[in-house]
Amino acid sequence: MALNIYVLASGRSKRLTVNNCPKPFLPIGDELLIEHSVKSNTRGIDFPFKIKFVVNDRISEDKNYSILKERYPDASFINIGKETRGALESLYAAMKIDSDLDLKDGVVSLDCDLGIDARDFWTEIKKSLGKPRLCIFDSTNDSFSFVRTQKNNVLEIKEKVCISNQAVAGLYYLGNSLDLVERIRKIIESENETELYISLLFNEYLKNGDLVEFSVGGNHESFGVLDEYLQYVDKIKDI
Repeated sequence: MALNIYVLASGRSKRLTVNNCPKPFLPIGDELLIEHSVKSNTRGIDFPFKIKFVVNDRISEDKNYSILKERYPDASFINIGKETRGALESLYAAMKIDSDLDLKDGVVSLDCDLGIDARDFWTEIKKSLGKPRLCIFDSTNDSFSFVRTQKNNVLEIKEKVCISNQAVAGLYYLGNSLDLVERIRKIIESENETELYISLLFNEYLKNGDLVEFSVGGNHESFGVLDEYLQYVDKIKDI
C-alpha cells in the first residue's frame, strides 16, 4: 500500500495574495511557500509516499507553476479546474480524477500554508495505516480549528471555535481510499456551508463511532494571512 499526500493549493487565496502572486507561490527564502510547506511537513517519513499537488486553472497558469513542476519532477499535478468551496471539495475533485490512486492506498490531506514537525504523526501512521489521524499543536488562536481529546482519541472538532488549547495543524490522515470518495461525496451534497473543511469528514467518522487518533506536532508555522507570512519572512532573514 502506498501513501498519497494531496497538497491542496486550489483555493482562492482570499486572505493572502501579494502583488497578484497566489499564496502557494509566495517566496520564503529561496523556496516557494508551498515547497517550504511540503519539506517541513514530510520530514521524517521513512516509508514510500507520493506527493500530489492539487491545483486549479488560476494556479496552473501562474508563472511559478512551471518552477514547482521542475523542482518536483516525480510528483503528480492534478488540475481540478475550478475553485472549490474548500479543502474537502478540492480533495474530492482530485481523488475522482486521480488515475494513479489504488483503492488500498492511504490518503493524507495537507494544507499548503503551514509547517510543522510531524515526525510522530508519520511514525504512528506507519504503525496503524487504517485509523484516521490528525496532527495538533498548542494554541488558543481562534483562527484555527480545535479538538477535544481523551487519552489518545479525538472526541470533537470545531472550526474557528476555541474548545481547548489543542489546535488542528491542517495535516490529516484520512485512512485508505476504499470508500473515501463516496463518503466525501455524501457530505458535500448534504452541506450548505460556504466553506467545506476536512473536519466535516472527521466529524462524520466520530458520529459513526470510528476512532480518530491524534499526534502532537512541534515547531508549528502558519502562513495563512499576510501578518503571519510577513512575520515569518522577517524571522528567517535573521537566521
